[in-house]
Amino acid sequence: MNDVAGNYSITLVDVLDTFPVMGDKPGFEAAVRWVIDWVQYDVDTKPQVFEVTIRALGGLLSGHIFASEGKFKLDWYRGELLALAKDLGERLLPAFDTPTGLPWARVRQSNFTQFTPLPDYNFVSADKPSSRRATRRNDTNL
Repeated sequence: MNDVAGNYSITLVDVLDTFPVMGDKPGFEAAVRWVIDWVQYDVDTKPQVFEVTIRALGGLLSGHIFASEGKFKLDWYRGELLALAKDLGERLLPAFDTPTGLPWARVRQSNFTQFTPLPDYNFVSADKPSSRRATRRNDTNL
């Protein structure tokens, strides 16, 4: 299975801020309710950290802002999107705890202490820029 986007309605979450841009308050309200009712991040998947950060986390945060204030404010809304964003952010955070400071490409969502650095590369660098390269861990030509 290719779980790049995490298998949790990432497109709907990603476009939450599109409804206000298009002036569609009923569509926005329906989408917010759907996300609150159906989206969860406690799933066994290994999404790409970059995609989920910009699309899901960004969508939840912008959706929260629109639902909380301005002309798209939803009177019944109580911060549920922000709670989902916090949950997702905590699940992604370990991916940034790496020896290089660069995040792993993927992180397992169901057990966010277990990383899945795919592909399995070590980064080798030396003083000369021409000798910098990524190598497979089993590469004997170091």
